[in-house]
Amino acid sequence: METKKRTIVKTITYKTSILIEGLIITYLITGDIQTTIILTATKNFATLFVYYFHERIWNKIKWGTKNEPTV
Repeated sequence: METKKRTIVKTITYKTSILIEGLIITYLITGDIQTTIILTATKNFATLFVYYFHERIWNKIKWGTKNEPTV
């Protein structure tokens, strides 16, 4: 189980890398910097919330996890 603070930091670092990737790909497709910024910013702002809640939900799912041995 991880803290909400850890989830937020992971979300920010992940989204930063996705933001850069999105800017590059969108610019290569559109060739227009203004359209690139608008599309990339809108998409990344919306998915920030989706990712956060996705992580929090998966923290509650025990499937595929292993219990750490107790000492």
